[in-house]
Amino acid sequence: MTLNVNAGTHTVQADSEFWRNEWWCYTFDHWNDGVQDNPRNILVDRDMTLTAYYTVDYLCPTLFVWNGSQYVYETLLDIHAESDVTVQYPIQQLLMLGGLSYKLQLRELDNFTSHIDQVKLYAVDQNGEWHLSPLVYARLNQTYITLKLLFDDDWRVDLAPSEIIDLKFLPSSIPQSQIAHFIFEINGYNKKVP
Repeated sequence: MTLNVNAGTHTVQADSEFWRNEWWCYTFDHWNDGVQDNPRNILVDRDMTLTAYYTVDYLCPTLFVWNGSQYVYETLLDIHAESDVTVQYPIQQLLMLGGLSYKLQLRELDNFTSHIDQVKLYAVDQNGEWHLSPLVYARLNQTYITLKLLFDDDWRVDLAPSEIIDLKFLPSSIPQSQIAHFIFEINGYNKKVP
């Protein structure tokens, strides 16, 4: 923003944080002259430029789903914890078959590694009954990790920053026409370091 002010001492303040979209949070870090106070007092005695700098804080593993033509953002999976937690999330986007399977992705957009040891996909029918869609394929960095995501605590997958896990689930035992919605379940943790 551009401000026209009279000469003298003024208090300036930048937003402490703002969101670029649903999963990228920017937090105030410092001004262009190195000062970290916010708000701060500044003496205006000439034309000047003051720029606020922010650090980006990506959040926990982010779920993307295949909608028939591309992967689309679904949600953050909040597994920030000291040890394993289980999160069940009702998928909001239209989840379409890609070939013979449902395709999802876990992307680590956080600055810290997520530790994941189990993922599941359920098709929920009109009566509220859950039907497991079996995990048949999981790949991280060209390495197949399917078995590591089938068992709880025995094996674990480390999803480091900027990495992606590709997942494929077979259809459940109920016909597509009887599916009301899907629920994605993840077990693991992402311990943020202060």
